[in-house]
Amino acid sequence: MAKTLRNTEYNVTFTDISSEGFGVCRAPDGRALFAFGGLTGEEARVKVIKEYKNYLIGKVEEIYVSSPHRIESDCGVFPRCGGCAFRHLDYSAELEHKRHLVESLFKRNAGISVKVHTPLRGKEWGYRNKLLLPVAEKDGRLYCGFYAPHSHRVVPCEDCKLHAKDFSLITEALLAALQGNSAYNEETGKGLLRHIYLRRTRAGDFGVCLIINGNTLNGVEDIADSLMAAFPRVKSFYLNVNKERTNTVTGKQWHLVRGEATLTDTICGKSFILSPASFFQVNGEMTDVLYNTAASLADIGEGDTVFDLYCGVGTVGLCICPENARLCGVEIVPEAIENARHNAILNGRTEENARFFCGDASEGFEKCKEAFGKDPDVVLVDPPRSGISESLVEKLSEVSPKRIVYISCNPATLARDVARFAEKGYTCGDVYTVDMFPRTVHVESVVCLSREKADDYIRISVHTKDLQTKAN
Repeated sequence: MAKTLRNTEYNVTFTDISSEGFGVCRAPDGRALFAFGGLTGEEARVKVIKEYKNYLIGKVEEIYVSSPHRIESDCGVFPRCGGCAFRHLDYSAELEHKRHLVESLFKRNAGISVKVHTPLRGKEWGYRNKLLLPVAEKDGRLYCGFYAPHSHRVVPCEDCKLHAKDFSLITEALLAALQGNSAYNEETGKGLLRHIYLRRTRAGDFGVCLIINGNTLNGVEDIADSLMAAFPRVKSFYLNVNKERTNTVTGKQWHLVRGEATLTDTICGKSFILSPASFFQVNGEMTDVLYNTAASLADIGEGDTVFDLYCGVGTVGLCICPENARLCGVEIVPEAIENARHNAILNGRTEENARFFCGDASEGFEKCKEAFGKDPDVVLVDPPRSGISESLVEKLSEVSPKRIVYISCNPATLARDVARFAEKGYTCGDVYTVDMFPRTVHVESVVCLSREKADDYIRISVHTKDLQTKAN
């Protein structure tokens, strides 16, 4: 039996930070050794705590030489909470890490050397408009917080710095009203309360939802009435039923208990109604910057036909596509498509120049072609973390739109998909990044794919510098 290296300690020098925020170094046998909290250039003593065939996981025991970019964390639950990854790293260095990460993934996953711009930056605190808290129970008392890294153990957190203070006040009042109920236990599949879900608009209105492992919650009407009386900005109160033993947070049944069925929020000066099931970017201020950047890259002209795949509630297309161009959106979530159709009307569109279809991207692509009787001039894609399918790459390449503007929350799958398009003759312009999620490992990227030369993007680079100035 091979000797285990668990509990072995090494003196190391960290050479990089991984995509999950772990310091990267090497064990004497050549395997990569990842230790959370280590920063590039630091010298430290690391203890091996997990061993795998090709890599090791370690714990930083002592730092001998600190990075000049190391700072004191301002959060009492970091790093036990799995939300933030960089509360020990100054923000400028975090932005450079994210830029370098995207650049490295393009080289490794796509074999492409591309210019990646430093992320456009916004507020570091209080930027999130959505809060999803798992509920747990200890000694008969309910509490909520965030999952510890790589686990489903709930770390209590009363006041997350990524959210405005009113999130904490509403959560505290809601928890007090819910005492006496049981928390869901993933191991047994028993217990009622699974998650608390809050959403806040830029105007300060809230939607509240309780996700439960059952058909109803006793006294929920009284709880809703009490909460909405104490917090008049709470405009809707829902129950979501999820009785499946799954990691999926929400179920398919949404029940409005009190208040309005939808909230109204704004992006780029346009209004959007949102049902609780609909996807909406979590950082409103930086969404404006992201969409303005994408609009510059798309360069949509009068009379162009634009397909907005993975359109959600219609935000990307309705913000980017001018009124003198035709827009067709596709989204697989039925509630989101209903929102998108209402949002088109809300923002002055008609069926003559804006249509939306429910279905996956490939299926909806064909419906869009039928709707306007022509192939797209410009295609917008903002897929989930898994990226887009090979079949959709084939379809898009066959119709050969002038430009494909790809917004991505996962630079690894973005790089993979860009490589697929490159095989079809598409050129990748500069990659623009937007820090939608400061202090976390995530970064949003946007790139334009075209059969034109990359030199054609010089003017876009100049315009994006203007956006950077406005964001700061």
